[in-house]
Amino acid sequence: MSNSADYSFVFSVTKIDLQPTCVDPGFSKPENGRMVTLRFKTATGKDLAEVMQTNDVTLDDGSWQFVSSDGTVANADPRSGAAYNCLPDSQSLPTIGPAQQANGSLAFDVPRTAGSLVFTPYWADGGWEWKIPADRSSASK
Repeated sequence: MSNSADYSFVFSVTKIDLQPTCVDPGFSKPENGRMVTLRFKTATGKDLAEVMQTNDVTLDDGSWQFVSSDGTVANADPRSGAAYNCLPDSQSLPTIGPAQQANGSLAFDVPRTAGSLVFTPYWADGGWEWKIPADRSSASK
């Protein structure tokens, strides 16, 4: 989770799904290789605007990269058009304002599963990294 004393915003990943079912009618197929979803739990403090100089906050701001297990940074954006069209709005993580909580998922279009998703938003000094394990069930695909 982020440090609420610094940002008035906390979040955590509660689930990583290596084989999500993309059900949104706009989804066709992954552009970069395969889909992965991260489920988040988020909350903001009532002082969000004062502390972060914004009236709302999202984890979906284009600050994501995929780094393979060998350290190679993928050139393709993991939040591709396919990623945006994977999940219906009812499952997607929304933008939240002051003193709000939300749960939801973000889909990522990655070249492989073995690696990490790295989030480095403009509003933080640094970032967060989540290891994505190799999906052994897809080794023969």
